Formats: sequence, C-alpha cells, structure tokens
Amino acid sequence: MVPEAERTIKSVERPGTGAYTRGAIVPDGSSMARPLVAPILTILGGFFILVGGAILALLGTIFAWLFGFGAAFFYLGLAVGLVTIVVGVLMQVVPRASKVWGGIAIVLALLSIPTALAGLLIGFLLVIIGGILCLAWRPPPPAAEFRVVPPTPPTVPPPT
Repeated sequence: MVPEAERTIKSVERPGTGAYTRGAIVPDGSSMARPLVAPILTILGGFFILVGGAILALLGTIFAWLFGFGAAFFYLGLAVGLVTIVVGVLMQVVPRASKVWGGIAIVLALLSIPTALAGLLIGFLLVIIGGILCLAWRPPPPAAEFRVVPPTPPTVPPPT
C-alpha cells in the first residue's frame, strides 16, 4: 500500500470549467487527446462516396440488365463508401492507431475514383484531407503528474 503522501493524482481540474479529466490535460492547449476534424471529414466524405457508389451501382445494374453482363463490379463503390465511414468512426474511437486509419482512408479515397465516381469529387477530396490530417495528428504529451503533499502542521511558538 502506498502512503497517502506518495500517491499521484491522475485527475486534474480543467482551468475555468470545474470539470475533471483523466490524463488528457495539455498544458499549452496545442494538441487534443484524439483527432477531431479528421474523422468528421472522413465520415462526411464516406457519405459522398456512398452516394457516388449508389449512382454507379444503379447505372451498372441498368446497363447489365440492358446488355446482359455482370454488375458485380459496380457494387464495389458501395463497399468502399461503407468501409470509409467505418474508418472515420475508428479514427475517433481508437486514436492510438491514427497513422493506420489515415493511411487506410487515403487508400480508400484512391479506390473510390474508379468504383464510386470519386465520391462525386467532393467525397474524394474530403477523405484525402481527413486522411492527411489524421496522419499529421500526434497524441498529446503525457499529462503532468501532481503529487499530494500533506499539509504541514501549524507551528506553535515556544512559550515565553
């Protein structure tokens, strides 16, 4: 058992908010505990890729019906859009693997060019920017640890 004076405080009050956080306080405020903009852009781009994939799947199905060939390739855009959305969610949920998620997002954006009309170009650009931001994000430095110092007893002046 560690004595009270040797324990380390893990919860620190955020200045001015009255809220407590565990290990996510950053002294200079320059970095966040998880990427914020990258997942939002990636999820938004994933929806555009999904729409582009749906348009291409619809057109592919019509052409397959008219000309009698397989339409399996045209449905890949839907899968790319769904996986892009999942990667965007994972960027937010598992920030430790941000480099992996950023790389996967960029690869999916490139895959969306032939399979989902590049997400109507907007989705492609949003996912590329989100992937780059996720690759550039770095975790905050470890939170400063504060030690509990027991109060010193008041000194009583010697009797005179």
